Amino acid sequence: RQKLILYELINQGVDISFFTESFNVSSRTIRLDIDEINAFLKSNKCNTFISIKSNFISLSDIVDVSNIKKLIVLGDYYLYTLSAEERQALIMIDLLLSGDVYTIDKLASKFKVSRSTIQKDMRIISVKLRDNKINLLTKKGFGVYLDSSELNKRKMIRKIVSENLEDRFEIDDVVPAVTSKIFENININTIKVIISEAEERFNYRLTDISFEGLLFHIALSLKRNQGEENYINLTNEHMESISITKKEYDIA
Repeated sequence: RQKLILYELINQGVDISFFTESFNVSSRTIRLDIDEINAFLKSNKCNTFISIKSNFISLSDIVDVSNIKKLIVLGDYYLYTLSAEERQALIMIDLLLSGDVYTIDKLASKFKVSRSTIQKDMRIISVKLRDNKINLLTKKGFGVYLDSSELNKRKMIRKIVSENLEDRFEIDDVVPAVTSKIFENININTIKVIISEAEERFNYRLTDISFEGLLFHIALSLKRNQGEENYINLTNEHMESISITKKEYDIA
């Protein structure tokens, strides 16, 4: 975000609202960014700095454009800014996957936004989780954490991924920010090969949606059981709801 701010200011000065709206963050977050950018410019001996006057942000008159451009390596920078919805999705993924307790300060630091932005996010996240049978609990002086069954956690992860895709789930092309966290250390291509071999063995062709759904759930099961036993205990009622004659379950 700071690289993009500096890159924009090389071209022209803008009102602070331009950045708050572009990045879905508070004006305080942008002001903190600018403090860090100025410290960065000073440490790299650039003869320029960013000023804010009446909420208008601009570079000083002494603009060392060539040196600044060398410092902003946009070529190796993923030019993608998170919307508020995507940031909230990533916060939920962190909470669902890690099982850790998070403080507001820790989340603010991780996503480079202000405490007030995270607090606003958490109010929205709490409602979304509650609607999916997951409770977001807060313990004073401790942080926030989730109270939920493993089954509901996996359903929610699946829902978050689906909602962050434009059309359909294609695991190779999904939003990297969301899936890199979910499928870290999981060999997706190997799972694809195994499912394809099972299709041949059972002489049955899965639809694209069934294939992708099965791929997702196998990958997620592997991820959830890495290092910990986050198993789903199915009741007799659950088992009776599954048609054991369906080829998809035989293949699974």
